[in-house]
Amino acid sequence: MLGAKFAGPQDAVVVETQLAMGDARIDADSVINLGADAWSAAVRLRHPGARRLIASLGLSATSGLGELPNWIGDGSLSLLAHVAGGRDQFAARDFDLTAARLHVRGNLQFDGAHKPAKVSGQINADELVLPLPNWASNVPLPLGILHGWDGEVRVGVGQLILGEGFVLRDPSATLSVSADVLRVDMVTASLGAGRLSGHLTCNGAVDPPGISLNGNLADVSAPALPYTRQFGLLSGHGNASITLAASGFSPSALLATLHGELDVVLNDGSVAGFDLFRLKRAVQDQDLKAAGVAASDALLNGATGFDRLKVVASISKGELTLDEAGLVGITGVAHATGNMALADGALDIRLAIQPDIPRAPELAIRLTGPIERPTRTPELTALARWMADLAR
Repeated sequence: MLGAKFAGPQDAVVVETQLAMGDARIDADSVINLGADAWSAAVRLRHPGARRLIASLGLSATSGLGELPNWIGDGSLSLLAHVAGGRDQFAARDFDLTAARLHVRGNLQFDGAHKPAKVSGQINADELVLPLPNWASNVPLPLGILHGWDGEVRVGVGQLILGEGFVLRDPSATLSVSADVLRVDMVTASLGAGRLSGHLTCNGAVDPPGISLNGNLADVSAPALPYTRQFGLLSGHGNASITLAASGFSPSALLATLHGELDVVLNDGSVAGFDLFRLKRAVQDQDLKAAGVAASDALLNGATGFDRLKVVASISKGELTLDEAGLVGITGVAHATGNMALADGALDIRLAIQPDIPRAPELAIRLTGPIERPTRTPELTALARWMADLAR
């Protein structure tokens, strides 16, 4: 249903407009200068169900983000904005958008007088939840949206939540588009007590499209890093860096071509899953049977402190491979080898552990299966050989 009222002279025509489409209602109070081809308006948009409206517009299918209607939460949608335009120019000043848990405000200017069209402005959000793509999806990414634009927008967010609980505080970045290339530069954010910096580039001008990411973390604490709980990191602090690149038209193609490197160095921390102190005591037991039982328990339970932990991993064709991974502490050392499939988090990793005693045997834990709950199998063959050698 559409209703409108007109009044006033040619250089200041006042228009009151009401438009209802289903549960959505739009009200606008406009002033139009017919002679100068210019106008301004105060616009109000309301809808009782933000998630329902987004789902009805089909944004999930076109974006490839299957959870798009869900992460926004339950609640209504409200938009207040002062807009003005004329002769290929448009501006949205002091707009305020609330869509369930999402609250965004800012200023945007569009200039269509040049080719490509230019956009500039500032956007601020209290909290933003970005669901990770379904990496098995073959739905093409909406990279065509980059075509025909040029400009720069500054973005600031109070809290950014990536995927399942990876929280960045006070992130800020500059988004620029030129010649079908999106750049996210000057990224800064707080991650726990640490600081994140980096940049991202999405090149839609090449075939297939390419995406690259560089990120650095300084003075980060272990619990703030992603997947630390799955890998048993309890504490520690240090630095981390990641470099990634991929190409393709869909999330599945990006994962299949993903390559890069991860580098993590942590100091003065602890890791759960095995106890090097108890393992050291176990292998010193003169009774082979008792030593085997105690060593097996120490390999599967407890925690171990470390002075330094270093992980260097390479990523290729959707698989992460440990190139250098180990920890050093006063009770011994541990080294990991193996890989993880990024698509489903399936592990195949061997953790070799040596307590700090002369000519210590190398015992091990084999981790296989899903990262959320891998099967842990102790390997004690070296213990029997070592004790047999001691008995000679």
